Amino acid sequence: MMEKLVPVFPLGVTVPVAERPADEAADRAAIQALWVAYETAVLASDAQMWISLWDPEALRLQPNGAVRDYDRLLHEEIDWVENPTDAFSILPKEIVIMGDHAYSMGTYAVDFALGQGKTHRVEGKFISILRRQGDGSWRIFRSMINGHDE
Repeated sequence: MMEKLVPVFPLGVTVPVAERPADEAADRAAIQALWVAYETAVLASDAQMWISLWDPEALRLQPNGAVRDYDRLLHEEIDWVENPTDAFSILPKEIVIMGDHAYSMGTYAVDFALGQGKTHRVEGKFISILRRQGDGSWRIFRSMINGHDE
């Protein structure tokens, strides 16, 4: 497998990236499938499915909150997935593939069940860096979200 140097912005440094034969259509379809699985996991309150979509070295940045690594995702962040959700959608607007990494950004909306037929809607934007795994699948490596009202 050949390696090439790829610039990492905004740091202005380069890192070696293994070149693989590109099948961008298959990669794009796999990343779209990841977001469908994410949505499915949240709607089903399936925490195990949700955490399986994250790379073991993942970091998630929350608005006005601490950075959560995989361990914190597993033990803290997973709680919101296990709670009932009346509606959830994640709509990637852009997917850019760069070798074994890709970024995806878009919007999301979630209606949290408050009981007695009441819900609380949260809408926002996300940007995620995805990393190709050894088996060729994609997982969320870095992710940041913010609400529209923030």
